[in-house]
Amino acid sequence: MFLNHSGTSDQAIDTLSNMQLSSTSRENRREKNIISSIHRDNVTRDLVKYQTNAIIVNIDDYHNIHGLRIPTTTSTSAVAHMTTVLAIPIPTATAIPKYVGDNVYASIHNPRIVDNNVLINKIEDRFMALLSQSFNDRFAKHSESDLLDNLTVHCYDIDIHEKRHNRQLNNTLLIDFVELNLHSTEAYIKAMETFASFPEFHEYLQRNVIPLVADWPGQILPRKVITMQQQQSQNIQTGKIPECVSSFIPIMGPLHVSLNSRETVMMLFYDFFNLAYKSIFGKNKRLANKPRPWRINLLLQLMSDAWKNVAPYIEQKFDFSCSRDVEYLTLKSLLDDAIPLVLNVYATIFRSGDWDGYIEACVRIWCLFARFKRRNYNKAPLFFLSDVWYWESISHPILEILKKHLVSFSDYPVENYHSLIRRQTRETDTPEQLSRTARVINCLRHDNVFRDTFVSSTRYPYRKEDLIGLTNRASIFLLELFTDVKNNTGKSKWMNMKRDRNKFSCHLATLNIDVDQRHLPMAFSSEYPPFDPSERCHLQDLCKMLQSNSDPSIPLPCSHVYHQPCLQYLEYKCFHCLKYIKGEINDNVKSIIRRLTGEDNPQIDININQENMVQSADDEPEDLAQQPSFNLETTNQFKSALEQFIKL
Repeated sequence: MFLNHSGTSDQAIDTLSNMQLSSTSRENRREKNIISSIHRDNVTRDLVKYQTNAIIVNIDDYHNIHGLRIPTTTSTSAVAHMTTVLAIPIPTATAIPKYVGDNVYASIHNPRIVDNNVLINKIEDRFMALLSQSFNDRFAKHSESDLLDNLTVHCYDIDIHEKRHNRQLNNTLLIDFVELNLHSTEAYIKAMETFASFPEFHEYLQRNVIPLVADWPGQILPRKVITMQQQQSQNIQTGKIPECVSSFIPIMGPLHVSLNSRETVMMLFYDFFNLAYKSIFGKNKRLANKPRPWRINLLLQLMSDAWKNVAPYIEQKFDFSCSRDVEYLTLKSLLDDAIPLVLNVYATIFRSGDWDGYIEACVRIWCLFARFKRRNYNKAPLFFLSDVWYWESISHPILEILKKHLVSFSDYPVENYHSLIRRQTRETDTPEQLSRTARVINCLRHDNVFRDTFVSSTRYPYRKEDLIGLTNRASIFLLELFTDVKNNTGKSKWMNMKRDRNKFSCHLATLNIDVDQRHLPMAFSSEYPPFDPSERCHLQDLCKMLQSNSDPSIPLPCSHVYHQPCLQYLEYKCFHCLKYIKGEINDNVKSIIRRLTGEDNPQIDININQENMVQSADDEPEDLAQQPSFNLETTNQFKSALEQFIKL
């Protein structure tokens, strides 16, 4: 059983059985069938231990992606569509009540669904002044203490040596793994009913709620069901919506936010990263059109570390006039704000349990998604933030549990579980076989001694020593790039100027690419884009009233500039970007309300990168020169490049 659980094939197990070293594969299958048949009893026994504790649920779809795709007379695909329902108890937290005390009017569910006025007021009062600093300036304390751990944050292989301690399932319970296509409100109702089907938890669900931490479909579709129930709508198939749906409260999955933000940055700035990739790994190399997550993480991390190495020297070389060049502003916004934000929002801030830092990071990540026009994820953080501030206003107990146990409110367990299922299944497995395998994994989740002792682990493709040399090469690339940017100051050209619609694009001279407002800093999405690089204050008429023309100009990360007295007058809040943020919040909240209160199911297609994007099949790690010669060579090259840059 343990051999099979560790990935050993049936043929190998039978060979060992012939050597009298193991039971047969047939005996293993018989034992698996027994475990599967008593799965519900085992889950009930485990769940009743936590009847007074908070419980978190992950609900996610699983596609047998390595399944057969052989056309038949009735179907063109044999791929199984499964749904995973996981429970993650928090033994040190009490159950989360539906209401504040006995006040039925203080429900955990926001009666306004998403409150745009609260969102605007809180962001304006608490965070606009903080947005006047870049992410690097604000979160310098969040340094990556374990680099390899952060680089493997989206690697779910249980055999990755650097991540084995995070791959255990000791505190995760598989409620069930069933055949269900999780693409509709009806499917989510069935998934929630799976948990509610335990009689031992009927009373629990009547008094308490279970946070449902999930990706975008797991946010929008359950919320639509809850909204329909609150409006006493009728379900098409089953009549009234089951009462149990109000016992779930959807919460944004931080892992999926991190993954989607990283992919979005990589795809939007693909040309930049492709140039960096060639410079780091060889001119004949080409970055895959849709790189794998580990490759995205590596490139983002290399560019983030390289920017920290060279930023002070680059900023000294760009005086005010040069620093107002649109290409410089775009690159600085990317390197000093966007890249470190997407790298750290989950990997360091969320996983460290920093509640205040995480809320600020959620505001920043929403601003990024809004600027990028990232479908659906320009709405997901608004759900979460609106709920948090609603719970704050009614003093709901869930808020204190979130603050104390933030790291438990993650969607990581379900991705981890799916990696185990993929490891132990074959392309010919039926839904029944997949379900049996998942139940066996749940039964053996505490037995890790055999795997830890005998199963070989794989390591991350690069060692920490390799990353030093790669970062040196990335630093050289940035020095050379910004040298050209300085030489090309003022040569970038604006195109398709439509001021009435506030839509335009720009050809960046050094990168030799066309970009639109998604690539440019936030100021270019506002009603007052900083086209004129010589303008020293964007407060306009009010600046003249303050007679501040002789005061120094302070550039903000959004790319607007203000005189010091003007910025103080604004309480360090960018006037134009605040107006833009208010408009984005109102527009997205209106869209959310339409989706949740309309008759049609919300669209859940979240992949904006599929068109013309093909993931490379040979996106494998590059061979590097032997250590320590590689490090020594690149260190000397970086020192030489830095000396030349300083002399410019």
